Amino acid sequence: MDHTVTARGTGAGGLATPAARWALVFAWLMGAVKALVDGQFNPQYVTLPVACLLCLVAAVVLTRREDLPLSGVLATVVTALVLTAMVLALSVPPDRASIWQLQFGATLLALLFVRGDLVHAVIGAALHSAIFIVWALWYSMPVSWLLTVLTAPCVVYFLAVTWLFGLRRVVMQERTHRSEAAEHVRQTRAEREAARRIGRELALVRAKTGHVLALLRDGAPLDKELRGEIAVVGGEIRDRLRSPRLQHPELNRAIAALRAGGTSVNVLAETSESAPELGDRAAEQIAAVVRDEAGADSLVVTWNEPERVSIVARHGDRSERHIVQVLPAVSRSDAE
Repeated sequence: MDHTVTARGTGAGGLATPAARWALVFAWLMGAVKALVDGQFNPQYVTLPVACLLCLVAAVVLTRREDLPLSGVLATVVTALVLTAMVLALSVPPDRASIWQLQFGATLLALLFVRGDLVHAVIGAALHSAIFIVWALWYSMPVSWLLTVLTAPCVVYFLAVTWLFGLRRVVMQERTHRSEAAEHVRQTRAEREAARRIGRELALVRAKTGHVLALLRDGAPLDKELRGEIAVVGGEIRDRLRSPRLQHPELNRAIAALRAGGTSVNVLAETSESAPELGDRAAEQIAAVVRDEAGADSLVVTWNEPERVSIVARHGDRSERHIVQVLPAVSRSDAE
């Protein structure tokens, strides 16, 4: 079983969907509006709007519509855009720094975990946190403030990892459930088809044996004609059960005529479902050989090889063997 978290059918952890893209765009828009209201988009600090736009581009790339992890190139692009945006957002005095871009970038890197790009997610998260810590220490920011700001990214990373392994488990369970359900459906269909096939066979047996059983029930004399009819009906039923692949109207009529004349006929064929079916041309060729052996003491028709059918007829102490080529359907005879 494939354990890939974002394999086809899972929506890349739910991120390769329009809903995920618009949710991230909406979150970005709320942050951008807040930054605009707070006066962060000041012409004096052009790096802030540039960083904001880079975050938007990263969000769009992250939600690419493909039910697979991002390619190495695209995952690298997302990571580079987030880190570049962070550097630009922190390239201003502390009182002008855009902390929401730090948190939004951390969210995008966390979603790389969910998308299945673990290496880029780990590297990006580590560099993202390291850059912020270095910046905070460079400006001698209070440790309590530093920890407070870092709490949100850490929580997001934790939730992403939890989502990652939780999604993996859900996907595995869902696939197992679907496999079991599909197998149950296949078995049910097979059982129903088998029941229908058995019903058809029983109906055919009743139709074929009804006349003979009625004669026996009514006390009809067991003369040669009735014995011949019993031999024909019994032989047809036995052939259907033992050699369903050698059933063809033309061949059945030829075999019935021999049985009615007193010839003992046995039909043997492989019962594998993968074995080929008997075509019209081959059936006509086999039936022609069977009719030519009228008056034989016994006849055995055997189909154990995919490309040919063997017919052995006995006339007293003499036997003749015929081969009918099924693939291609060319007949030849060899007398023994």
